[in-house]
Amino acid sequence: MPACLRILVALLLLAAPAAAGELAGTVVGVHDGDTVTVKSDGRTRRIRLACIDAPELGQSFGSRAKQ
Repeated sequence: MPACLRILVALLLLAAPAAAGELAGTVVGVHDGDTVTVKSDGRTRRIRLACIDAPELGQSFGSRAKQ
């Protein structure tokens, strides 16, 4: 395989999103329309939802997206 093709394949693999997993917990906060804070197993994690592009709080409809 030519070097440029190997580099291209490596870059595509690095750019791929992480595999989705399952997390059971309680939502303890909502940052905006696509980011929540979840408490699970005694840890608090900030989770950004994949493939969701909601307005940020400072943008139009940002408060509505948070709701």
